[in-house]
Amino acid sequence: MNGIVKACAVTALIAQTAQQTQAQDTTLTAVGSTPKPEPWEKLLNPGPFRIRPYAWLDGYYDSNILLTERDKEDDFIWAINPGVTIATANYADAQGSYVVLDYLANVFVFTQGTEDTGWGQNVNLAGRWVGAKVVLDLSQGYYGTFGGLLGVTNRLDREFAGRLVDQQVIPTAGQLVYQLGDKTSIEADALQLIRLLEEDLNSYNEWRLATWFNYRLTEKVQTAVGGAVGWRDLENNPNQRYEQALARVRYQVATKVNAMASVGLEWDQWQGGYDQGPFAVFMVGATYQPWENTFINLQGYRRQYPSVTLRTQNYLTGGFQLSINQKIWQRLSASLSAGYDRTTYEPSASGVRADRTDDYFFVSPAVGYSFTPHWDAGLFFNYRKNSSDRAGLDYEGYQVGFRTGFRF
Repeated sequence: MNGIVKACAVTALIAQTAQQTQAQDTTLTAVGSTPKPEPWEKLLNPGPFRIRPYAWLDGYYDSNILLTERDKEDDFIWAINPGVTIATANYADAQGSYVVLDYLANVFVFTQGTEDTGWGQNVNLAGRWVGAKVVLDLSQGYYGTFGGLLGVTNRLDREFAGRLVDQQVIPTAGQLVYQLGDKTSIEADALQLIRLLEEDLNSYNEWRLATWFNYRLTEKVQTAVGGAVGWRDLENNPNQRYEQALARVRYQVATKVNAMASVGLEWDQWQGGYDQGPFAVFMVGATYQPWENTFINLQGYRRQYPSVTLRTQNYLTGGFQLSINQKIWQRLSASLSAGYDRTTYEPSASGVRADRTDDYFFVSPAVGYSFTPHWDAGLFFNYRKNSSDRAGLDYEGYQVGFRTGFRF
């Protein structure tokens, strides 16, 4: 999708949602009197838009900043994260058409000077247009990290273990759903992903198009069959084409239990004549709310990525993640996240030996307290461990610290 079409779509969304919001505000005023707004409310709610600044501050000790097996570096780190969300009023309840823009900056300060100050910025622009039978979603993102820290569960960034890397990730996505009847619809999902890395790493561009036929079997069961094709333009590696045959189901098992599964087969072809497949790819998950203030989420997955550190190699990663959130009292909450995955590297060209396998585990408990509707604070602990059959790639480390945040 070119930039002109996207700009026109976003402009149309803003115009439509502005009219909807103004009509809603006029209706509310006519029905009854409203309290006189505070001065800051006028600044945060200009016309059809809602502006919501937010910020949070992390202070934590990291026992192994670079995730290395030997010569570990530790430090106390300050992470300063200011941001703002600007959206049309319909975005809050996801009803009708809307536009939302979110910006978040990151600054990482190493108090002992083990590394230079890192920084990053994240931008997300998204919009939805709802017609009589059509729903169109568009999104554009930008995520830039320059000397930032590795995430606990981010499999893509864990390939950088041993160094802090400058990278830019630019995803562009669109989804179109057309309602054919009461129980049927067709869907098209498009994705462009640009990942820019340092010169000695493997940057790449990816394009993917998936189409689905959706059928609502019952009030509680939604099914779909579809397929996808994709292309990867890989730096320092053979270019790749792939196809997927897919099926998915969403099932409301009970009032408090929901499940979903998306499973399929994938075939790969690389420039130079090397082929692979079929092999299984999937994403399965379930949510469970046993009590009013308890939420449990379980996900399992298996998918393929291009390696950004090793030439002429891809990797398959499969595993699971579990999260539990518990509201203990009105203002106190606790959470626990844990996960495991196995990553197996595979060749993308004839004559290449790929013999690396990694097993990764993490666990992250946390507690939080809401002092006011706008101010939260909490404590967290992260532990992560990687075991590799390649010498020098084992590591483990932990982070322990506090977080406080403010939002309007």
